[in-house]
Amino acid sequence: MSFKDFLKSHNDVIPTTSRDETLDALNSAAIAYIKSQLRVMRGTRNQAEIAEAAGLRQPAISRIENSDITRLSLPSLQMIAAALDCVVVIELKPRAEILAEIHDE
Repeated sequence: MSFKDFLKSHNDVIPTTSRDETLDALNSAAIAYIKSQLRVMRGTRNQAEIAEAAGLRQPAISRIENSDITRLSLPSLQMIAAALDCVVVIELKPRAEILAEIHDE
């Protein structure tokens, strides 16, 4: 599932009235998307295996997957992505463009 599709499936929780509330909700959605992708990409490997390959401890992977984290460092995300044989792709888009994509299609 793409991030755009993920947002569309959660667009009822993305407020459009306040710039700050919208950005907070979009950032929270991005973290939720990363967490869901981590579980998918991990497949049958357990958290300890991914943690070892990423040079992290298993509780760090567990916190990312299971807790209500609000921030995730780029270096940690890159180490996890490398352990999953993935790359991190970051795209900056105007808020209005994202809102138009998830509400107009």
